[in-house]
Amino acid sequence: MNTLANKIRFFREQHGLSQRALAEAAGVSAAALSQIESGQTSPSVATLEKLADGLGISMAAFFLDRREATDVEIFSMDAAMRRTRPSRFTTMPASHTTGAIRSMKGPRS
Repeated sequence: MNTLANKIRFFREQHGLSQRALAEAAGVSAAALSQIESGQTSPSVATLEKLADGLGISMAAFFLDRREATDVEIFSMDAAMRRTRPSRFTTMPASHTTGAIRSMKGPRS
């Protein structure tokens, strides 16, 4: 049986859900979930996303080793940008930038 199928079953059982309950929460058919967990078919990315939503976990959890799961932080780029240090570059008023752009082009004719 494939690892992805095992992980889906592991998370479902960890959350105390039956196949039918997870299928309903995720918006997929119970037959499809049964086939995925038994390794008869592979889930699409869209189906994996639905299953992760139904389990209340990140889709990345399906691909991480359980030992690594606590060492991973998933965040949006907006959040990442707020965490960075302020830029060492400063902004200039528009009047200054026009002159800088002109001087880079060379003297005016």
